Amino acid sequence: MILSIQQFEKTGIKKLEKVIEKFLQDPTNMAAFVQGIQMEVIALGLDLMKETLEDCNQMLLDSGKRKIEWEVVRTDPKKPSGAACLTECIKQSW
Repeated sequence: MILSIQQFEKTGIKKLEKVIEKFLQDPTNMAAFVQGIQMEVIALGLDLMKETLEDCNQMLLDSGKRKIEWEVVRTDPKKPSGAACLTECIKQSW
């Protein structure tokens, strides 16, 4: 979760500032303003979920108790997730 927040501090805040600046230059374009804010906040949320689930997965993989009774065999193909998945989904919907 910390990595997602640090990444958001580096890039996400700058993107939000640009969205706000564009809106202040043209306050009539409310839809672009809302969509721009929405995209950045959703991307942050997806990154947080992705990082948290990856951490949980790693904890399960490393668990000594799990290793005694279970063997992890990964057969599912990896798909893009987080912001990359959001971008792919948007491209496909348009």
